Amino acid sequence: MTESEIRNFLNQGINLAKRIESKKILLLHMKQSATRITRSMTAERVDGTVCSDLMENAVLEYVSLEDEIYNDLAKLTFLRIELMRFINSVEDEKTRTLFQFRYITDMRWENIASSMGYTYQWVFELHRRGIKQLALQAV
Repeated sequence: MTESEIRNFLNQGINLAKRIESKKILLLHMKQSATRITRSMTAERVDGTVCSDLMENAVLEYVSLEDEIYNDLAKLTFLRIELMRFINSVEDEKTRTLFQFRYITDMRWENIASSMGYTYQWVFELHRRGIKQLALQAV
């Protein structure tokens, strides 16, 4: 694998976690919107079919999005296990810890530097070296 391919592989978990969070926010908005829906009683809507069809579609979309989130969470769990196996192949313990913080727990770079007691720049250098080492191992 090339260094770029390794970065892409490692970033899969972060990207999927961001998509899940985005879907959770959408789900929350859908729920909030649904609680504000009121029926207007007009002559055309007395039978209720238009409103009930719209409400039924909204509920189906909500449930469908919940299912997507559940499936994505399952994918994320398995992906993180796969990432952990890959990260464990890194020989240097400090680099391995950095990768775990970043790619398993989705920790921000600033927080990684603080947790590890390193400068922001050193964390990036350590990361670059780790990616390079993984690329050499993959050859």
